[in-house]
Amino acid sequence: MVIIPALILRLINKKVIHIEDWSRFDSGSYTGKVMYYIADKFYVQNKSLLQKYPKAIYSGRL
Repeated sequence: MVIIPALILRLINKKVIHIEDWSRFDSGSYTGKVMYYIADKFYVQNKSLLQKYPKAIYSGRL
């Protein structure tokens, strides 16, 4: 649901931020896999996802 609006925002030079939700521990979601390449900043809430997304920023849990 968020991929198309994110692509449109990137086309008009707006920043896109994505947070990969806390419910993911071992595998990334499809949205996360795509948004990793689209988003300007990509946050994860579990340290285990840093292996999956090396350029992500660990934001901590809620």
